[in-house]
Amino acid sequence: MLIAETDEQGSVVCVWRADHGKRPRPVADPATCVKMLDSFGIFGASRDAVRLWLMSSDAKVA
Repeated sequence: MLIAETDEQGSVVCVWRADHGKRPRPVADPATCVKMLDSFGIFGASRDAVRLWLMSSDAKVA
């Protein structure tokens, strides 16, 4: 499951990954999450908003 944290305007500021039985953590590998995005349940924002955030985060990391 992916959980989008948003600001007051509804823009995604962070995406957290919650794996079964583990505490949610900020996404560590955005590129992998983008590839697997359709297999995740997404909460807090639209799938497209999360995809855009992950893609921009991956560019910042690379």
